Amino acid sequence: CTLDPELGARLVVAEAARNVACTGARPVAATNCLNFGSPESPDVMGAFSATIDGMTAACLALDTPISGGNVSFYNATDGQPIHPTPIVGVLGVVDDCTATIGNRLRDPGDVVFLIGAITRPGLGGSEYLWRMTGRIAGRPPAIDLNEERRLQDLLVATAADGLLASAHAVSPGGLLTTMVEACGAALGATIERVADLPVHQLLFSESPSRVVASVAPDRAADLERACADADLACVRLGSVTDGRRLRCGDVLDLDLDDVADRQARVLPDLFESA
Repeated sequence: CTLDPELGARLVVAEAARNVACTGARPVAATNCLNFGSPESPDVMGAFSATIDGMTAACLALDTPISGGNVSFYNATDGQPIHPTPIVGVLGVVDDCTATIGNRLRDPGDVVFLIGAITRPGLGGSEYLWRMTGRIAGRPPAIDLNEERRLQDLLVATAADGLLASAHAVSPGGLLTTMVEACGAALGATIERVADLPVHQLLFSESPSRVVASVAPDRAADLERACADADLACVRLGSVTDGRRLRCGDVLDLDLDDVADRQARVLPDLFESA
């Protein structure tokens, strides 16, 4: 939202609704907490106005009216206004709570797909760019709200049909972070390099409207057909394994137990070095 508050707000709303749809619940409403600097600053007020425009467009496209919320102005650190920070929560409704699905891979041998939009090139505003350069720069990834709506409708329908074993939205950190989270504490996965993208784009792009979904091997063709009917991409990434490793072709081999240990040490290490 610092780079493009109108587009950023669309992405924020879409991601919140996509996370809900990944469970099999249909997004029906949204709330918000809009955090900005001083509205007496033309730049801050302009960003606030553009954020409202972006939220409006996304909520209309995804049929998630704003049911309430609040605005917090005059937020600053060391005299500098905070980055535009709209926080959005989305409510979903599911007819049968036993039909909901989780975001963790479920069974070894299941097939892993990347469904929704194609992975678009570009790393503007990404976690990867920030970690590698320390800069908030570039253009945020574009989003097609009609495509996003088709993806969310597909997720709700396939969850209700019992087709999906799991679904995890691709968001901050890109595909690699999503796969690590999806493996959870017990499983691993082997994925292949796909598309004509450099490996760092494939693994760290945060382009929207994408979900990592897993299905039983005998249902893989059903998911491919459902995506084709919805005019959505469906790329077979690989499969779930029972080893605690995440492999991507010949370019990546992560020990997921080591990753979990490093994650658990982040806050203790920060406090010890403070």
